[in-house]
Amino acid sequence: MAAHLHIIKRDGIYYLRRRLPHALARFACRTHFCRSLRTKDPEQARRLAHRVAVAFDDLTLRVSLMAKRREPSQTDIDRLLLGVFSDILTSGEQNRIARPQGYSPWVIEQDESDDANPGPDAEADAWKTSLEFNMLDHARDIVERRLSEINLGMPQSEEKQRILLRMALATIASANEYDAEREHGVYRPVVPPFGLNAGVPLAPIDTFVSDFAMKPFSEVYKVYAESKVAKGDWGENSAYKNPGKANLFVRIVGDIPFAQIQRTDALRFRETLERLPRLHGKSIYIGLSPHECVARADEIGSLLSDKNRKQIEFEKIKYRREEAEKFVERLDPNTINAALSMVSGVFEWEHSSGCYPGGNPFDKLRATKKEIKRRKQGKPTRQAWEPDQLEALFSSPLWMGSRSENRRHLSGKIVVEDGKFWCPLLAIFAGLRADEALTLRASDIREHEGVWYLDLQEDKERKYKTANASRLIPLHDELIRIGFIEFKEAAERAGHRRLFEEFGYRNRSGKYTDTLSKWFGIYRRDVVGQTQHLRDFHALRHTFDTFIERKLEADPVMLRRVMGHQGHTNGTTDDYFKGYEAKDLKPLIDLLEYSSARL
Repeated sequence: MAAHLHIIKRDGIYYLRRRLPHALARFACRTHFCRSLRTKDPEQARRLAHRVAVAFDDLTLRVSLMAKRREPSQTDIDRLLLGVFSDILTSGEQNRIARPQGYSPWVIEQDESDDANPGPDAEADAWKTSLEFNMLDHARDIVERRLSEINLGMPQSEEKQRILLRMALATIASANEYDAEREHGVYRPVVPPFGLNAGVPLAPIDTFVSDFAMKPFSEVYKVYAESKVAKGDWGENSAYKNPGKANLFVRIVGDIPFAQIQRTDALRFRETLERLPRLHGKSIYIGLSPHECVARADEIGSLLSDKNRKQIEFEKIKYRREEAEKFVERLDPNTINAALSMVSGVFEWEHSSGCYPGGNPFDKLRATKKEIKRRKQGKPTRQAWEPDQLEALFSSPLWMGSRSENRRHLSGKIVVEDGKFWCPLLAIFAGLRADEALTLRASDIREHEGVWYLDLQEDKERKYKTANASRLIPLHDELIRIGFIEFKEAAERAGHRRLFEEFGYRNRSGKYTDTLSKWFGIYRRDVVGQTQHLRDFHALRHTFDTFIERKLEADPVMLRRVMGHQGHTNGTTDDYFKGYEAKDLKPLIDLLEYSSARL
């Protein structure tokens, strides 16, 4: 496949992927154009890609010609002046680094001329003279070129132009003065004369910024991600999710040079995340930029402000109130913290590698546990299934008898024991997460001193959510009564590696959960009549935890161990405690009782 056509292959289908010109990327809030060619044939993909590429080039040319350059904002000006300041210092430092040992800038060779190669002192004096005599046009070419590179124009007002040029002159003169001092071996922390972040000066530049740190954020992130994966710091889940966080930063802030990201950019990223709907990129938000998603969520929220409205109409489509409320749910504070931590990690990595000497603009932006708890107050969370709801679920056709294996929603006499049958039971009687249930093997079900238990341990083929997720869980008597041990033995005889091999599709994060979660959501809504979306599959695990906690005699440390959470609130204690045996935890599991849910 010809590389120049930018053809990529995903799941057997060919796509065309092209980088958008900077001018168009700013308006599209994305860095690349990607379109499915809807074919698996490489030759046909090549022909289609050529046609689409020609049309794409024609469109970008017309857009670039039509684009009207806007005036720079204060943030644009700050970034421009910082770039000029940094480039002067970087250029001077790189020249000094390239000199051989023993070189002296003050020894004049016979073939050298002072006029042909003025030194840093002369350069600094020249720019100070330009500033002193207000020779604004001396900085005009530099400013116009910098603005043109980011598709911006000079301010329309002559007064604003003069202010900008004067600031540029002062910046250039200041940078050259620092550079001249360095030529004499004098290094001191420096601060640009302009470019304030909400009254806070930009990070001091106490050494040169590498060329790598001046690359766009997306390119720096790509190298960072490759490093994390190569070192084993990121598992499949992190390697899948983190590119989405980086892309979100680019879509909100822009793919600007890494070293020019400021505190104001970090604050804008956090503020947008706090207002971003949870379903951004999905459902009614498909194809919208983050800012458009926020505006749409706000619009729907205003429609829902009338508490008496049972449904709303949006873009000629009617939605039930419960359905519309999902559209206005914002990102969880923990999700926001994860995105901030990921971008902050790139800065820490750059700083530790010596490529970026500045401070971390994302420092102390993450919400504390106390703040997260406060923000979550009053917000809807997953709800435990109550006994009557559990009775409705487990007395439905799938567990009581269905028409056939393919018609599990209709009442009949056939009970099929498979993943759909057992996974909800394992969640409600053992507190398993969906992926923990789907990765169970027959060898994980063991017996010791008369106690049957699940032995969940991470290995090369399966990764759990946290390190504490590796644990022992005694089997509840109800699971044994229903026949889970016999089901495990039948799987062993059949030679199945996993108990539920019918769920064989892994998503991009390496989990089997997509099919199960989607099926359960449809089944509990259409068959059981449970329309509350907060009572999903994972809510069964919450129910397991809730019903045990309601027992006064339940040991909270033991319960945290069974749930796969940190056993002790004091981390030092965990360093010495090596865990419970299954027989120790069995009395805790025996406390669990659902009076109405019995198969």
